[in-house]
Amino acid sequence: GRNWSTFVDPLQKVGWMPAGVFIMFISFSFFGVLNIVTSVFVECAMQSTQRHKELLIDEKRAFEAGHVRHMKNIFREIDIDNSGSVEYTELKERLEENVALVDYFKALELDTSDTLMLFEL
Repeated sequence: GRNWSTFVDPLQKVGWMPAGVFIMFISFSFFGVLNIVTSVFVECAMQSTQRHKELLIDEKRAFEAGHVRHMKNIFREIDIDNSGSVEYTELKERLEENVALVDYFKALELDTSDTLMLFEL
């Protein structure tokens, strides 16, 4: 490219007004292009943020669905008579004989006495 003074010097010989208008034109054009470039970056960032939110929501839903499936399996295991409901005696019996179930409840930060107390409520 050429130096800006190459264009401004002849205009200054005519007068300060044409040179000023030229400098204003270049300034507005420069800031206009800069504004467009900035808006493209901001738009990309906004879309990226929106996509990130959607991924977090999907991940949370999948995580919760996994927990629900896992809890259903645990309650099926506790249900000794396959009645579709868990009774106090079934839960108490399973907690006494199944160490893995007790360990799982501990991992969920549930005390087995708290779990049995749930039936008394």
